[in-house]
Amino acid sequence: MRNWIYLAAGAAVLPLCLAGAAKAAGGSDYGGKLSLTIVHQEAKPLDDKGHVVMATTYKGKNVSTGRQSWQDGAEVVMVDYADLVQGNGASRGFGVDMKDGVAKPWSYVNKVKTVMVNGLPRTTTEGEVTKLIPAPMRGIRSHCVFTSQTTLECEWSAQAIKAAAR
Repeated sequence: MRNWIYLAAGAAVLPLCLAGAAKAAGGSDYGGKLSLTIVHQEAKPLDDKGHVVMATTYKGKNVSTGRQSWQDGAEVVMVDYADLVQGNGASRGFGVDMKDGVAKPWSYVNKVKTVMVNGLPRTTTEGEVTKLIPAPMRGIRSHCVFTSQTTLECEWSAQAIKAAAR
């Protein structure tokens, strides 16, 4: 039970968990995949019913897959804060992409869902980037899944911000 709670809580992360999924990469202006690894995690159980709050730090890389490249190969660091009950709930956090010495910060919110599959927890997140600086895109959505107790795989997509017609 304890590992399930921690695994589910860590999944709360978005990563440039920027985005909406494999299907989105083909139809989106921007898209990518993130592979993130937990490098530090602090969790505090709040009761004996599986309610836990936690802070998790992730590191990984972004691979651009959209029609327009975005931060391909960038190093990504994220700090996620989750409030979960039995692996379900919400998370939010902050991240930064670093490439060629330039930092691109962002923030996000996620919905976290954990279900049991063949007796094991499967934790996924659906998220949205709430702020990206600079912001050449909008509608940044993500879908993430834990593939192990320490690895989070994410896909993201977004549409380019079109210049206003004059």
